[in-house]
Amino acid sequence: MNKKFILFLLTGILGVASCSRSTLESKESGKVQYPSSLSSSQKQTSSPEEQPVQSTPITPSIGNLQEITDTLVSQIRSRLPSRESTATGFVVSVRNQAVYIDLTAKDGIQIGSKLKVYREEEELKHPVTGQTLGTPKRNIGTLQVTQVEQNYSVATILSIEKGQTVEPKDRVELLAGKMTLALLPFFSSSIRLSSVDFTPLQREIAAKLQMSGVVEVIQGAEVEKALKEKGIRPNQILDQKGIKELAEQLKSAYLLDGVIQQEGEKWILMSRLLSAQDGTTVLEASVPLVLTEQVATEGPGEAETQKGGDLSSASVPSQAQKAPEIKFEVSSSSVKPQTPESSKQDFRKRGEIEEVGRSQAFPFGIRGLDVGDLYGDGRKEIVIIGRNSVQVYRLPDVFNGNQVELEELYIDRGPGEANYISVGVGDINKNGKDEIFVTDLRKGRLTSFVLEHQQGEFKRIAQDQNLYFRVLKNPKKPPQLLAQHLGTDRPFFGNLMVYEWQDNRYQMVRDLSLPGKADIYGSVWFNLKDGKDPEVLFLDEEDHLKFYGTGGKLIWRSKDFYGGSRLEFLQTRNQEMADTILQVNETREDFQGVWRLTVKEKILTQDLDRDGIPEVILRKNIAPFRPLRGAVSYQKGQMMVLKWNGISFQEQYATPVLDSYISDYQLVPGEIAGSDLLVVGLNQDEGFFLPNQQSLIMFFKLNVY
Repeated sequence: MNKKFILFLLTGILGVASCSRSTLESKESGKVQYPSSLSSSQKQTSSPEEQPVQSTPITPSIGNLQEITDTLVSQIRSRLPSRESTATGFVVSVRNQAVYIDLTAKDGIQIGSKLKVYREEEELKHPVTGQTLGTPKRNIGTLQVTQVEQNYSVATILSIEKGQTVEPKDRVELLAGKMTLALLPFFSSSIRLSSVDFTPLQREIAAKLQMSGVVEVIQGAEVEKALKEKGIRPNQILDQKGIKELAEQLKSAYLLDGVIQQEGEKWILMSRLLSAQDGTTVLEASVPLVLTEQVATEGPGEAETQKGGDLSSASVPSQAQKAPEIKFEVSSSSVKPQTPESSKQDFRKRGEIEEVGRSQAFPFGIRGLDVGDLYGDGRKEIVIIGRNSVQVYRLPDVFNGNQVELEELYIDRGPGEANYISVGVGDINKNGKDEIFVTDLRKGRLTSFVLEHQQGEFKRIAQDQNLYFRVLKNPKKPPQLLAQHLGTDRPFFGNLMVYEWQDNRYQMVRDLSLPGKADIYGSVWFNLKDGKDPEVLFLDEEDHLKFYGTGGKLIWRSKDFYGGSRLEFLQTRNQEMADTILQVNETREDFQGVWRLTVKEKILTQDLDRDGIPEVILRKNIAPFRPLRGAVSYQKGQMMVLKWNGISFQEQYATPVLDSYISDYQLVPGEIAGSDLLVVGLNQDEGFFLPNQQSLIMFFKLNVY
């Protein structure tokens, strides 16, 4: 028997066994949550009432408390500037109790700095000799700086001498003293530590900072009051604007935050020292934590179980649900509430992805999908592509959680040799209707085309385009059409290009140079500061998510695998008439004249909770094993929502693990938080050795709490 076939057969058997194990593990793991540091739980009684959870103090649970607090305080002290400056300046203006002075950060001024304000009187001269003896100073009061700008600072009056007022031309002098540092509530993104109280850890850090004599620490009720007044959640990661506003509220020169998270088998405290002056990060400290076994392994509900109590919905997976009239199954590891009593525990979640409907089955595999207004009537349509077909369906207006029969509006069937790999929709020609951009890779070349609805039918307004197409969408901006060339010896060649509609055709208007090896698929802009130098997220060849900052610097790389595309092709570049063929399992990289193309699309960004920091929405197709690059068989999938916490991207919440491969997806933004709709295309094989034979579309509502 052929050795390659035997190896292939054994690989399939191992894959099935591993798949069963991964399903069990996914059910036990539950949905990723992002709990608040102020958590409570529902206590089950005959008359249910919401009761606070019994928090576990973290101090007795840390084996290296002294070590980590000493290390962190030492690092913080090393980054704080000296306060030996005795700079002097002038009052420039006084407006509604705000005192403007001409001192800035160059002079050692920071938010929280205290200043003596005084007035110089007439020079004192000796009545006989005429010698100048000095200039008397009249004490006016003291000021505290609340805002530092490039050319001036703003202060408030702390105290004033009786009968005196602060006036322009008065002198100010920086007083020697401690800088102020506000200690924000520490929290954890891990469900295992959702009931742990981090206050004792913070008190230990605050005490050592206070003892250093360098800073005066603001903490506790004063910080909580400021957070409440600013509408900031205790577990919210602040952006530049939020840092400056909160620091101004607290009259603090610095903020210190902290996130406890797990990396592999280790627990670490990630802490940031934030400057109130410009909202930037002065220090990023990573300190390992040694937790007791109970705290490190016990999740919510486990302690109650050991005592004979009932498990909450966060620790009990619901039974698998079978979709009607189709073979798809959903392994529900969701933490969706099952009873009115357990639902009261869910306030700790920042969101969930809730299934609200699913379509009829399609007798082909979905390769891509997008959503847009194709008719210009304000309604949305779903566009899906198969290997050689473009199909348009009406997006339902209402979902009730049941199967929905999508209304078919249009089908365009291409020739048998057509090979569609990507679709995107957007109103690039700005006529009020979205165009359909289809990338077609066949016979060793690109023959992409564009469809638009005109005079009651869809017409090709551009065809035989030697380009990959992609439409980028931003709810606050017009859509953007990107393109890239096919190389002679590689899948993608050259920079990304921006195309616009000019002179009745699509024309390139500028190049885009992205950091790393980002190509047109599997990458997205992620600018927190809206700068000109792009910050980019993209999936590498091994399905790791990478984050490049300004200047092309690699900031972060995921340890987990994301994406996971089965849309892989082997391109024979030396045979003119050779077609592009679908790769199933066999790796062909050792064949000369052959390269692989993987379509990684897509990564979406959207500010789901409307806090100014976008979430990342992407698929996470799951393979039972990864023996070789290019030989991965994805048999399950999950949609994930990730959030940048200033240090890393963390999984916040997800769909249940779906017993199908996620082929593509698109977000339909709603008007308010919690009304966004996620449209997901799923493919399922008839068998391990057969290509995709059927597919469906699932609809999810993104609930934000």
